[in-house]
Amino acid sequence: MASRRPRVTLKCPADRYAGAGERIVEFFDDGTGKGGLISIRADAHGRLIVDVYRCDDGVTVRGPHVNDGINATHHTRALARR
Repeated sequence: MASRRPRVTLKCPADRYAGAGERIVEFFDDGTGKGGLISIRADAHGRLIVDVYRCDDGVTVRGPHVNDGINATHHTRALARR
């Protein structure tokens, strides 16, 4: 069985609510019906900030250790739903 590729929608409805200099994209898997939203922006110092701010139950967010030693995979249940 061939694996499905998730969809990424760059011009999603949520992007209309993005702040200045921010982009919101949607990811979605047709097979499971699961997905979420990702916000991408630069801060005042030019650092790129990536926030996962909405995920369906059953979506796992993973990432490398960040500067403060917190691993994103351990904190996915604490993500606020907006």
